Amino acid sequence: MSQPAGGVLAAFLQCRRNPSDSVAWETFLAAFHPSLNTITFRTIRQFGLLPSEEQRDLMQDVCMKLSLSVRTVPQTALESEEAIVAYLRALAANAARDVLRARMADKRGAAETVPLEDRLPQLATELDLHSAERSMLLRQVDDLLVGSAREKAVFWLYFRQGFTAREISLIPAVQLSIKGVESLLHRMTDAVRFRMTNRPSRKSPSGVSD
Repeated sequence: MSQPAGGVLAAFLQCRRNPSDSVAWETFLAAFHPSLNTITFRTIRQFGLLPSEEQRDLMQDVCMKLSLSVRTVPQTALESEEAIVAYLRALAANAARDVLRARMADKRGAAETVPLEDRLPQLATELDLHSAERSMLLRQVDDLLVGSAREKAVFWLYFRQGFTAREISLIPAVQLSIKGVESLLHRMTDAVRFRMTNRPSRKSPSGVSD
């Protein structure tokens, strides 16, 4: 996975101090460009679009969202180069998905279905689901997930957004080591599998199972 050039933290701090400094923004975007390019390319592919037609516009939209968030980045994300890169990668990935969802809704209507992410087949395999059930996977899993907002965010960062355990561990708000992230993912996946297997069947008012 591509890593950004050095100096992301220093450049971002300069943008934070003076958001109107165009030179500072150019320096920051040059340093963060490798990560931004990877994130937007992957997101476009997940949505079934052609990068050559969408990527430049998407990168501009994501950069705008990053610039609007410059004052709201938590102090814990500014403690190291790795921390700020991990935080900004997560922010950019979410922004890219939001932009493409909005575009697709505008073009095809609000009911447009977004293609399943790359890790859904892996999740289906880990939960012992047959391929015919995968169309219901997101809703099933979301209904059965039990945990804090942070734990659920970690679960979906891995399975829906394609972050590695290491990248998730670098997000300050997660407050987990790599092994801690891996342990959480294993525990939550096992719990969902157990609930799917042992979920009681719903019964009609007459007492007959559905």
